[in-house]
Amino acid sequence: MVNNLRKTLAKLRLKELEMIDRLSDGNGKFYVIRCEIDPNTLQFKAVNGDWERVTGFTESQCVGKEWPKFLQEEDRDKALKISEKARSSNEFESSEYDLIKSSGEIVHVRWKSKYYATIGSILSIGKIPIQG
Repeated sequence: MVNNLRKTLAKLRLKELEMIDRLSDGNGKFYVIRCEIDPNTLQFKAVNGDWERVTGFTESQCVGKEWPKFLQEEDRDKALKISEKARSSNEFESSEYDLIKSSGEIVHVRWKSKYYATIGSILSIGKIPIQG
């Protein structure tokens, strides 16, 4: 029960960050994708609805799979280093990666990631401009 409460609080903080990001942009013309990652296996635990709109992958296609496999090969090592850094920090770590969409296209994402020891997860939020 305590872990579920901590997890809920962590996700609320991430949702708050998402709203701050949306407001700070001024025009709101971007998607915000969120995901929860197991820091030991680097597998997705959850993704939000914008994730599917941006990448074409559903939550069920992501959960249980290693998230670096959704990145361009040259970004994978950088992403692993950021994940390790996030686990040792109490602040959000910023990074940028190119995600591979289900269509094979590439989308550039600005990320903020933070490790929450209380729930044993890395929570990440990404920002992608809406085209058009």
